[in-house]
This record gives sequence, C-alpha cells and structure tokens, in this order.
Amino acid sequence: MILPATATAYGGLCGQCSRKAQEAAELERQAQKKKEEAAQRIIYDIDAILGSDDFMTDLDGALPESDDPRYSKLTAVERHLKSLAEFHRRCGGGFGTLVDNRHFELLSRALKAARQIGDCLVLDGLAELERTLLRYHFPRWMIGSRDQHYTLLSEADHAALDQDIDALDHKYFTYDADSIWSVPDFRTNTREYVMKHATALRKRRA
Repeated sequence: MILPATATAYGGLCGQCSRKAQEAAELERQAQKKKEEAAQRIIYDIDAILGSDDFMTDLDGALPESDDPRYSKLTAVERHLKSLAEFHRRCGGGFGTLVDNRHFELLSRALKAARQIGDCLVLDGLAELERTLLRYHFPRWMIGSRDQHYTLLSEADHAALDQDIDALDHKYFTYDADSIWSVPDFRTNTREYVMKHATALRKRRA
C-alpha cells in the first residue's frame, strides 16, 4: 500500500521527469533548426575571392547552383556573378560545348549578366552567338523551347549551325591575343562590378 505522501512525491518526480524530457526535446529541436538554417546560409568572403588568382572559379564555388534551394536567396547581383562564373566553368574551349550540351538557359543568363559588367569580349561573343541562333529561328525568350527547337532542326541546318559555331569558336577562343578569357577587360570589368556592390556582398561573410 502506497501512502498518500509517498504517492504525491512520486507524482512530483514523474512530473519533473516529464518536464525535463520536454525541455530536452525542445533544445534538440532548436539545435536541429539552427543546423538546418546554417546549411541554408550562403557564406563567402568576397574580398578573399577577389584576391584569388582564379577568382572566377572561387566565385563559382561560393555561389549555389541554379537547382540548389539556396539559389532563390541570391540577390540580382549575385545571380549575374553566378551566371558569368558558371559560363566560365562550362564553356570549356568554346561555345560549341554549351550548344552541344543545350545549355541555352545558361547562355541567356550569361548574356544578361555580361551586359551588366560592360563591354568585353564575353559580351561581344555571347551577343554574336545569340544573333547566330536567331538566324536559325531559335525563340529569343522562350528558353524552354530552345532545347526542343534544337532537336527539330533539319540535318542541313544542324550542319550549317555547327559550321557557324565553329567560326565563332575560332574567332573568340583560338588565338591567345583575342581569346575570350585572356584579355583583361572581362576580369577587370567583373572586378569593378563586384566592387560597385561590395558593401552588400560583404554581408555574406560568416
């Protein structure tokens, strides 16, 4: 037989255990929430990136890909920078790589971004590439239709387009003196664009 006083004490202990369990569960939930929030944060040091010899690669690594949930948190400036950095990474030895892999959405983003940083061979090349695609009746704004349009081109049109793309690659990527990456204007313009928005970009520091 449990005496009333003992039962009261026992009940009090059970209540304390229950509260402690609830508090522990709440602390665990908050810790998990902080972890998830930290995983969603975009953290980089823009000054360190600009000081790198390969700042475009470092910039590309710092900013999330377009299929990353964090991409929606990028500012317009960061999206332009990501587009240029991704174009730099995927372009390889020329425009043919992007066209063959049907990265038409990236080409559109990169052209918009290049217009933000000003006159440079990247902008000239992308604008000329767009004019070339439009000659083959590629939809200008319907990005999703470009991939479908590419598959529907006739064999003769594909051959002619390949020849035109090869000519662009030869013009912009073959010679060191005129290479799209070897001239300083692209790097200089991109750095100047970053510095113009440096105050906002520095908020991404840890």
